[in-house]
Parts: sequence; C-alpha cells; structure tokens
Amino acid sequence: MKPRSRPSGDKIERKPWLCAGAGGGCAGKKLDMAAFSPSMRYPCLKSSFFGERSLICITSHHPASRVVFLSRPVQCKESRIGKKPIEVPSNVNVAMDGQDVRVKGPLGELSLTLPCEVRIEQEESGRLKLFRTLDTKRASKMHGLFRTLTDNMVVGVSKGFEKRLLLVGVGFRAVLEENDLVLSLGFSHPVRMAIPEGMQVKVFVQFWRKMI
Repeated sequence: MKPRSRPSGDKIERKPWLCAGAGGGCAGKKLDMAAFSPSMRYPCLKSSFFGERSLICITSHHPASRVVFLSRPVQCKESRIGKKPIEVPSNVNVAMDGQDVRVKGPLGELSLTLPCEVRIEQEESGRLKLFRTLDTKRASKMHGLFRTLTDNMVVGVSKGFEKRLLLVGVGFRAVLEENDLVLSLGFSHPVRMAIPEGMQVKVFVQFWRKMI
C-alpha cells in the first residue's frame, strides 16, 4: 500500500494538547511539553500511511506527587565488643557514681564519664558489664567504644601496658641519660626524647651474629 500524499497547499494547524486527568478524559488544561524529554515534546506526528495525525493523550501529574517516601524500621545490632564482660582483678577497686566510673589499682587511678547512651553495672562476681539505653546506631557505637575504654582503665591500673622496640641497623643504638632516652638512628645528630612521668624505660643491649 502506498502512502497517500497531502497536497502541497494544505496547512497543518497545530493546536495545544490537553492533559487527561487521573479520572479519565481531558481535564481542560494545557500540557507543557517542555517539561518532558526531547523525544516526548512532539508526540503526535503525521502518519506516513493515512496522512492523519495520531492523537496521543499523555497523563501528567505534578512532579511532587511522584515522590514516594518509604520508611522501614532499622534494627541496630548489639555490639560484639560491648556485650563482653570486663574482668576486674582483686587488687582493683571500681567506684560508680551515675555515669562516672573511677578505677583505682596499684599503678594509679583513672576515671571516665559514660555518655547517656550507655550504662554500667557490676555483678556479684565483680565483673563489669555495659548496656545500651537506646536502640540507635550511635548507641551501638558508644557501647563498644566505652566498653574498650573501661577495660583499658582496668588493665592500666593493674598491670600497665608494655611496648617493645627493636632497633635494626648499622650503628643504631639507644642510651638512657637521666630522664632522657637518646637514640642514634643514622641522623647527623642524636634524637633525644624526654621520658614522661609515670613511664619506665629499659634498654637491653643485644649482639646479633649472622652465621654464614
């Protein structure tokens, strides 16, 4: 079938399109085609077979009506670190006053203030346990953080912390001079570090022999 050609003298009258409402039919409002993508700005084109315009009625709503907000409950999992109990040695005393925790041992005394999202309890066996007071993500983070800080206080006042440093290099050495630690690390000058109060530093000289 050959398409019918329109006479050259005919003119195509362009009329504004009407928008169909949600209830069907045309609502009588002009449709702003500029709001659509370029491919939808000219929806009605001349038919190549019948020489007629195919009418396309597009339903348009306000952009804000298309936005849908979905809400769902978020389940905050309990911190694996926060739920672990803290073992308290017999030579450590723990005093609690509300959100304030004070730990005293043979090496000193430390204190910590807990946030409102966390509470602490001491069992009959002497162990400490921390609990969340709120079911939020922040409370879950604070639960594990302050459990670790409380455990570090107990270890610090009872046994303390130890760090060993091994110097490997030609001419590298460490020497104690009164309250300073002097390090020779290959620079043009020795590195002198003051030892803070309450910290003990020991230097062990070892000679390594490489067997060939």
